[in-house]
Amino acid sequence: MNGHYDVKQWYSELEIESALLPNMLLREPEDNYNKRIGSMPGYYLFHGKPVHLPANRGPIEFCDLAMQRQLWWDLIHVKRYGYSSKLSHLFLQGMNSAKLMRTSPEFRKALSDSIVKYDEALARRFSIEPSRSDYRVVFAIASSSIGRLELPLFSKLSLRQATRELEGLGFQYCLTKIVVPAEERVVRVKKSKKVNKTF
Repeated sequence: MNGHYDVKQWYSELEIESALLPNMLLREPEDNYNKRIGSMPGYYLFHGKPVHLPANRGPIEFCDLAMQRQLWWDLIHVKRYGYSSKLSHLFLQGMNSAKLMRTSPEFRKALSDSIVKYDEALARRFSIEPSRSDYRVVFAIASSSIGRLELPLFSKLSLRQATRELEGLGFQYCLTKIVVPAEERVVRVKKSKKVNKTF
C-alpha cells in the first residue's frame, strides 16, 4: 500500500502541461488527429511510418509527432484516454523508443534512412546519438474530462517507471492533456445509460 501511496503523491505533484498541443475535433480518431497535426507548420509526422530492424520481430514506431522547441525536440506519443493497459502501453512505447534512440546505432541509422528522402537535415540529426536534454518525450493523452488529467492507479505506476527510465537515459519527459470537446463526454454518458438499460 505504501508504494501505491507514494505513486499517488508523486502524480499529484507532477506538472501536467496544458495547451501544449492543439485540441482534438469531436470524435476524431487518433490516426486522423496525428495526420492533421502533422501537416501543420513545425510538426513532423512519424505516425504510420514505422522503423524496421532486421533482428526485430516487428516494426517500431519512433513516435507519433515530433516538433522542435527552442532548446530541445519534443517526441510526442498520442493516445486517447482508455483502459489502464492502453495507457501503460503508451508509456512503454515511449520509453522503449527513447532507449533505442539512445543505445542503438542500428536503430538510429534505420530511423535516419526512413526519413532521408523527406528531410535530409532531420535524418542527419536523428542518426547521431542524442546528447543529454536534447530531446523530451511527451506523453499526450486526449481526454474530455474536466479539470486535471486523472489516470488509473496502474497507469500511474507505469508512468512512474517510464519516467525513471527516461531520466536514466538522459531524456526530459512531459505529460500533457489534449482537450477533447465536452460534447463527446455527453455522447459517451448517453450511450452508457442506454447500454445499462438493456441488462
